[in-house]
Amino acid sequence: MKNVGFLNATILVLLSLNTLHSSDVCMSEPDLNATLTEYQLPSHLEKLKDIKPENLPAYFDSATLDSFINATMVTFHIPGLATWASKDGQVVWQQCYGWANIADSIPVADTTLFAQASISKTITATAIMQLYERGEFALSDDINDYLPFNVRNPNHPDSVITFGNLLRHTSSIDDNWAILDPLVTWGGDSPIPLDYFLQEYLVPGGVYYNPTNYHAWAPSGYWDYTNVGATLLGYLVETIEDSFPLHCQDSIFQPLSMDETSWFLADLDTNNIAVPYRWMGSTYAPYPHYGRPWYPSGQLRTSSVQLARHLTAIMQYGQIDTVRILDSTTVDTMLTVYFDIHPLLKMGLIWHYLDTGSRWIWWHNGGFYGVHTEMGFCPAENTAAIALTNGESSEGTIAIIDALFDYAQNVALDENEDVSLGSRRMSATIFRGPLRLPEGKKCRVFDITGRVVEPANIQPGIYFIEVDGVVTQKVVKVR
Repeated sequence: MKNVGFLNATILVLLSLNTLHSSDVCMSEPDLNATLTEYQLPSHLEKLKDIKPENLPAYFDSATLDSFINATMVTFHIPGLATWASKDGQVVWQQCYGWANIADSIPVADTTLFAQASISKTITATAIMQLYERGEFALSDDINDYLPFNVRNPNHPDSVITFGNLLRHTSSIDDNWAILDPLVTWGGDSPIPLDYFLQEYLVPGGVYYNPTNYHAWAPSGYWDYTNVGATLLGYLVETIEDSFPLHCQDSIFQPLSMDETSWFLADLDTNNIAVPYRWMGSTYAPYPHYGRPWYPSGQLRTSSVQLARHLTAIMQYGQIDTVRILDSTTVDTMLTVYFDIHPLLKMGLIWHYLDTGSRWIWWHNGGFYGVHTEMGFCPAENTAAIALTNGESSEGTIAIIDALFDYAQNVALDENEDVSLGSRRMSATIFRGPLRLPEGKKCRVFDITGRVVEPANIQPGIYFIEVDGVVTQKVVKVR
């Protein structure tokens, strides 16, 4: 029977992370005047609507994974979803579901941009560690040596806060949501400059300052997840080098071909961004797109395919294809376990090492208004998975990424090597570039879920070619 420990373990972690979820804070509700159509469970999946551990398959093949994802979306009210998984550096699953915009009937596509919430921190970590490997600072350095204002916990004024404290969430800086939440800008990017926000929040006498912006304990004394602390890492990129967004563009996004990725709405086509939604019991209510001044910790927007480029680079110790964004020794430093937060969860630098019950994965997730995201990779299995949603269900998204990992490990290798189609068994042909089909024949191309795809538009993955009504060949497109 399939191990469902990931669901239970990660819910426990979510409770401990102090990550903001929309149900945890007070705010004015968006306009709910427009009645939206609930995403309906397809009739042939109705029997799967009540998902329970004892009803899960022993393992997932393409069809059962596809059915499970559809059923999970309905059970947990996920309006739109982009999924991706890899095994041994090869994409083995890349599918999209539901709606990016319900009112305009725009489906989620591979190119749909999702708010990443706290997954954004992994990009910020890459940016600051690029400066680390250049020798710009040491993890034990006092951040005040690099800031134009002093950051000290007033309860412990003689205790320094280091880069390592920020990267391991042991800085003693607290997220005071009574102050932070009113600073969310609905309908656009925040007008509050990054440096102004941080100084006014962290320095006594600032307009956003409150003694409870810091914990009672000293830096390095305890672990507590903090968005403001991670935001300081982004600002330190600016004080050491240059603009944080420009550094990310030049040193991460452009090299990784993440061409439609940005920290700001102003840089993107908002028509291509998944609308964030809250489930209201019978309908989905849209939030406006929004911004916040602590953007380096949670405001990145990108697609699943683009995010996968960064995830793969980290998984492969800083390199994807011929592009290297970090030295392997730097990634090794990031993916070192520094201490246990919980028996199920250990701390690296920004990244967490999580026992899902089935496997240990390096992992990060995110949750905010109208968004929940999950991302991780398993070194032991050489698998990786991403699930991005424009809904607020942590449980549903966790169940889906758990299934993606199971599929990638237990099924993908078999499917890549040998697939049964009726009484036929065929090996796969690996190709790059355009797919060439037999001339003068009636041909169709199917993906691994049985959907017909346009040959000119296929992405890396597994496909079957039908010639004159008979499936004759299996192909695997690689980059």
